[in-house]
Amino acid sequence: MSEQPERPAQPGTETHVAKEVVADVQAALDATFNARGGGAAQDAEAHLRDQLEQRGVLDRLSGAWVEQAAGRIADGEPVVAEPGDA
Repeated sequence: MSEQPERPAQPGTETHVAKEVVADVQAALDATFNARGGGAAQDAEAHLRDQLEQRGVLDRLSGAWVEQAAGRIADGEPVVAEPGDA
């Protein structure tokens, strides 16, 4: 019998980040954008940190990422969570 070639990995599986984590990060980003979009950066960051903590994913993200995402939200830009973020 001949051996079957190895199947390529599904996209996104190499990150080892659960889809639920990405969904929780996105929910926090959306809530922050809706509440603080276009406002002061420090308010957006505090709100985002609170939302991430409520969902139990704050410790999965770097402080620099949270600060950058909050800055973009304060500038009125929506932010999309990617599996590589967490």
